[in-house]
Parts: sequence; C-alpha cells; structure tokens
Amino acid sequence: MAITKTVAFLVALLVAPMLLVASADAGFFYAGTEIGYAETRFEPQYSYMDGSPNDRYVDLAYGQTGSLIFGYMRPLGAGLSMGLQGRIGLSNDEWTLYTNEPAHLTYRIPYSYAFGLRPALRISDSLSVFFDGGIGQGNIQEKKESPFASRYDINEWKLGYTAGAGIEYHLSSVWSMNFSYRYTAYDRLSYDSYMPNGSHWETVEDEPKTQVFSFGLTWYFLP
Repeated sequence: MAITKTVAFLVALLVAPMLLVASADAGFFYAGTEIGYAETRFEPQYSYMDGSPNDRYVDLAYGQTGSLIFGYMRPLGAGLSMGLQGRIGLSNDEWTLYTNEPAHLTYRIPYSYAFGLRPALRISDSLSVFFDGGIGQGNIQEKKESPFASRYDINEWKLGYTAGAGIEYHLSSVWSMNFSYRYTAYDRLSYDSYMPNGSHWETVEDEPKTQVFSFGLTWYFLP
C-alpha cells in the first residue's frame, strides 16, 4: 500500500511540471513561514515474548510547530494555479510518561520535511483557497528509560504522506497571509526492546499521525 501511494504521488510530481510549462502565463517563486499548533498521535502496540496478551495505547503529544516553505507557482487559467512546494518543519510537541516500573517514556517527531503539489483557486481579487499534498519524512524518536524494566531508544526517519487545505488572503501583490490545516501519516515503525540483562522482552510497532493548524506569511517573487 505504501509503495502504491508513493508511486502515484511521484507520477503526479512528474505531470505537474508539464502543466506548469504548458501554461501561457508566467510563473513565480515564493517563500514563507508558518507557525501553528500540532497534535501527534502515537499508537504503540506491544507484543511480548513470554506470550502475554498484546497491549496497545493511544499517546497524544501537543505543542507548537514552525515551518519554512518555498515553491514555484504558475497560473493555469480561470483563476486556477498549480505549484510545486517544499517544506521544512520543526515541532516541540512531545508525549512523556513516568511509570511505576519505574520507567520514563518520551515520544516525539521534532523534525520533518516534505515536497508536494499545491493547486490553488482564486475566488476574488484578495482571496484564494488552496490544497496541498506531498510526501516526505519525519524524524520519529521513541525512548524508554528504566534501570530495571525493558528499555529502547529509537531515532529513525520514516516516510510520511501529507494532505491539507487552507485559505489565503492577499495583502498586496507580493505579500499574503494564510490559515491552513495539514495531516501527515507516517509509515509503520517496528523495533525490539530489551531488559537490562540483554534478553528480548517485547516488539513494539507504531504508525504516528500528526495534524497541524497553522497561520503563515508568504512573499511572492513576481517576474
């Protein structure tokens, strides 16, 4: 399933530049920044080597996020435009827990990046609606510390698929502000945990998902 989605999106990325080149109107580059509120949903499932029933939890992380964006946009006619966009993101949302084992768990995705398509429709002189979809990676960090119980320390970049939408208000010919929502689903993460004596205690699987509500400013480099 992940391979199918990846191939489909890569095909779309190949088609988009053809549409941009075919357009009769000149395109333009843009750059901007976004700040927002992030919620990441971790759903770790634990499979125990001693045959005990599996456990599954829902762990929610909340915090702030910021992104740098850059891209190229070209009008296609009738108020429609198509863009190719990149995004580099930072986030401080983190889930943490102290247990009676004793143990300390920390889950977070502090860094991410994505590339994708950004179709937009101008509905008035100052207002546009836009959509974006892309593919990228997130730096997933899942850690359990304990002097007596099982432990793990995972730091992996995993493939993620993003989709979002928003509204953009044009303040001038070169500046705009926007409000948007974006959802990212990451591929499955799987790893083992071990007791202090080195014995394999459990296998953990997780598929984190993040949603972000954000406000942004964009600067257009007009031709």
